[in-house]
Amino acid sequence: MQQNISTPDRYIRMVTGLLSLGMASRRRASPMTRTLLWSFGAMKLAEGAIGWCPMQAVTELMGNQSQQQQKHSSSRASASDSSSKSNSSSQPDNDYDIPSYSKMENPTQ
Repeated sequence: MQQNISTPDRYIRMVTGLLSLGMASRRRASPMTRTLLWSFGAMKLAEGAIGWCPMQAVTELMGNQSQQQQKHSSSRASASDSSSKSNSSSQPDNDYDIPSYSKMENPTQ
């Protein structure tokens, strides 16, 4: 596995994990709360020790896929825009038309 967590983030996760495990070891909390704190603390401690977070890996993967889709759609749009721009030069470069204030009618006059 390739590390996807920076060194300061690893230390923060380890401290968070230790604090969660410490809070889970107290007998004042309910059994469900202790179980959740133990699970969360163990997960954060393991992420900090290994240097890899599965949720961050999935998020980065999804971000890369959306960037590829945007590049693919923009390349298709630019190919169709280049043919339409040669036919009509008055259309704006973006997909929506923003009205110009100088061309709007002035209702107070």
